[in-house]
Amino acid sequence: MLLPGIRDGDLAEPAQLTLWPEGLDGPKSVEPTEVASLREALGTASAVLRAGTASPWIITASGMILSPSWLMGALPQARAAPPPPPPPPCRAGSARRTRGPSQSRSPS
Repeated sequence: MLLPGIRDGDLAEPAQLTLWPEGLDGPKSVEPTEVASLREALGTASAVLRAGTASPWIITASGMILSPSWLMGALPQARAAPPPPPPPPCRAGSARRTRGPSQSRSPS
């Protein structure tokens, strides 16, 4: 994994991960969690960014601070998947109408 400014050896070093919950009713402060490796912290950060549930901040063992915007730029897998394309439009006269129970014909 090649990340700008991070050496491969740094990936095995411990890191501190802080996850700020999204939304206005979240906590006013959050404590960082010690994570066994920077690789693990990056995986968690990628997952929460993709899900849109939190804003991750990582502090590496060497003191480098990785912000949510840096993580989004450096980890392509952290970007949310684009929404599926919309269905093609219906052409006039091609859509069939179905009759519901209240619209069924009564026998004459």
